[in-house]
Amino acid sequence: MARFDEDFENEEDSKKPVIDSKKILIFLLPVLAIIGIFAGLFYFFFKMDNHQEVNYQMVAGDEKSGTAPVIFYDLPELVVLLPNEENSSLRAKINLELGTVEDISKVEAMLPRINDMLISHALALRPEEVSGNRGMYWLKEEFLHRINLLLAPVKVKSLNFKSFEFIKNNQ
Repeated sequence: MARFDEDFENEEDSKKPVIDSKKILIFLLPVLAIIGIFAGLFYFFFKMDNHQEVNYQMVAGDEKSGTAPVIFYDLPELVVLLPNEENSSLRAKINLELGTVEDISKVEAMLPRINDMLISHALALRPEEVSGNRGMYWLKEEFLHRINLLLAPVKVKSLNFKSFEFIKNNQ
């Protein structure tokens, strides 16, 4: 009979799971929670930039002639109250012509300096200086030169005025 009891105990031991399911949950849940926290932090800090709206247009190039696509990046609207002229202001919308989409991130990183340069240069302007085609061409070339100095080694191909106006406020 002793032999029968030994066989019964051996069968009972073989039916027990090797790892208890409670132990699996105790170790697995914290690991999954940590992975979830890190995935959430990664998404929040690194992927949120992709959801920001970038204000640019890309014009397709021609493969036969070998021309690359052209990227137009819109700068924020420039509004400057002019100290030289009483109750007048300057309002301009400008876009930059860039060579690659990667240049957009470099332009956005330097955007505060670009705005500062444009405003400080515009503060010194008088309406006579930029009146007519010659004055606008001079201002365009001056802005382009200064922006290229700020963004080097990024090359801005061209600067385009979408709108440009002096406003006299009569009070």
